[in-house]
Amino acid sequence: MNKEKLSNIAQLNMGQSPGSEFVNETGDGIPFLQGNAEFGETIPEYHLYCKRPNKICQAGDILISVRAPVGALNKAPIEFCIGRGLAAITFTDVLPEYGWHALNLQASDLRRVAQGSTFDAVNSEELARLIIPVPENPTEQALIADILDTLDDAIHQTQQLIDKLKNVRAGLLHDLLTYGIDEHGDLRDPVRHPEQFKESELGMIPKDWEVCQLVQVATISSGSTPRRTEPKYWDNGTIAWVKTGEVNYRTVLTTEEQITELAVTHYRLSIFEPQTILLAMYGQGNTRGRVAMLGIPATTNQACAAIVSNSDIVDYGYLYHYLTFHYTAIRNLSHGSNQSNLSEKLVGSFKLRVPEIKEQRYITDALTASLDMQLAEEQTLIKLKK
Repeated sequence: MNKEKLSNIAQLNMGQSPGSEFVNETGDGIPFLQGNAEFGETIPEYHLYCKRPNKICQAGDILISVRAPVGALNKAPIEFCIGRGLAAITFTDVLPEYGWHALNLQASDLRRVAQGSTFDAVNSEELARLIIPVPENPTEQALIADILDTLDDAIHQTQQLIDKLKNVRAGLLHDLLTYGIDEHGDLRDPVRHPEQFKESELGMIPKDWEVCQLVQVATISSGSTPRRTEPKYWDNGTIAWVKTGEVNYRTVLTTEEQITELAVTHYRLSIFEPQTILLAMYGQGNTRGRVAMLGIPATTNQACAAIVSNSDIVDYGYLYHYLTFHYTAIRNLSHGSNQSNLSEKLVGSFKLRVPEIKEQRYITDALTASLDMQLAEEQTLIKLKK
């Protein structure tokens, strides 16, 4: 296999933005792409037009982002006016199908070049010097492209299935946690059978359900962060220690950091058992309000609420799914307080619908089966991408 500079096997066409007076949203001119912001999964999603383009790419060209984030790729299905954030690549001495995959492989090299500058970007010379591995035999190029195209199709189909399963699961979460399952295993229907429901502070609920605060059906506590400057609390630690970044709708089986038994003793930390539910009380971005479940004994930092359900009243699986579904409502608990973070008291005040324990377990089984299907497909997706 040879290694060639991109400029030796392809024509490069660096974009150039037109004057703003020539750009419109009314369809006057040809479609205009300013940069990779309009990139879709494989082809661009444009909404602007240009009636006096400076640079044009042709149908079949590969579009590459030359500004942050450098290296993103799309295929041009039609003629486009391209702005300075893009370049169009037309392969001349390599099969275009092979060139697409080779560029995907080598894009990380471009990103490393871009990160050496003040602003993440690459110029025409840097793009031209990108090294591409090229089999001499066009038949081998075609075979490689065919294999990778097949994998890409499988990845796309698996992602579509995951999206569908997520939508189905969202519907199941809503229906099962709102209406429940009757003695025949069927979803209750408040329209056809209003006599099976009653009014509550959380709206209509089945007659045999109750509304409880979380603190009434579970114990809630948290951990602490041992002093980082004391090696005796961290060096050769063997006790799993969970941070909010690890609370992300999964079963926690490993942790990034471990602490020592001395840290547990000095900070009077509790070791929580598997099936303890963790809830992030604060954290960056979307972290606050997310939940996870312990699959191993572990302790936590002070930003995690550890929730141990009273198994006679609330099944831990039911509670996990319930808190997962009510992510937004849990986040909103802090809006009426003088801080944006949650606290053990606020988490404990959260109100939930509580069926009888037998029905909770039926609901848990149905939701767990749905989640297992989704997780299995997500594992398949990971393997396909690898």
